[in-house]
Amino acid sequence: MSLQNSIVTQPPVASRLSEKRGSNPKFLFLATFHPQINTGSHELLDVSIDVDFAEHHVPGFHHTRLSLFTSLLSACLLPFTSGCSSDNDTTNTAELPPEQVETAGRIGSDASLTLKKNLGAQLKAALQSGSPETALHVCQKIAQPLTTQTSQEFPEAIVSRTALRVRNPANAPTDQDRAVLLEWENLLASGKDLPPSKLIHNGRTQIIYYQPILTEAICLKCHGSPSEFSSALSEKIIDLYPNDQAINFSEGDLRGAFRVTVTLD
Repeated sequence: MSLQNSIVTQPPVASRLSEKRGSNPKFLFLATFHPQINTGSHELLDVSIDVDFAEHHVPGFHHTRLSLFTSLLSACLLPFTSGCSSDNDTTNTAELPPEQVETAGRIGSDASLTLKKNLGAQLKAALQSGSPETALHVCQKIAQPLTTQTSQEFPEAIVSRTALRVRNPANAPTDQDRAVLLEWENLLASGKDLPPSKLIHNGRTQIIYYQPILTEAICLKCHGSPSEFSSALSEKIIDLYPNDQAINFSEGDLRGAFRVTVTLD
């Protein structure tokens, strides 16, 4: 039995995820995805059976059992819920028990998603109700507190964000951060896809989890070309971030990364 995955990029997206071949009846599932703000990943919103398609194309569909549907659905969802898939990049983790690496990947993924959702929702609301200057002010007020709050929700982890070109000096990269980000920039420059995440064992009691943040069109309102900013926005950026470096991005550029430091048991 093989499971074939398919993701389409228009939001919201309905994609037939998998089929089961063999002596048992064939199933088709429908998965709905939505692209994440500032990343190239997709959030799984819902999975259901494509009843109309199945009724017309799958012999014996109406005789299928719920238990079999549930088990196939679980297998189908695994690539999207696992915190450490085979596509993830790992460094210095070979000597660790696989379950530790998997746990660190899951915690890192969950923590990144939590911060991404909370911060993204606040910024989206600010942009919809006000101007880019309003969103900039909101981000300046809430980004760091939300990051701290996320760390408190995951006691095993310290959550942060970083980038090569930062707006807030508190997010300045370490040497290791810089190496990871430069590696990803080189991959993008050569036309290659980025891994969903990168995990690095620091040789002691921690695994550092990185998840790339890609620049979306909405980010350009405050991180694009200054020539397209209003004078009010330019003045606000200088006022709040006098040493700002986070401008002149284009859609699809590497904006930065979520970094989650996970302490091993």
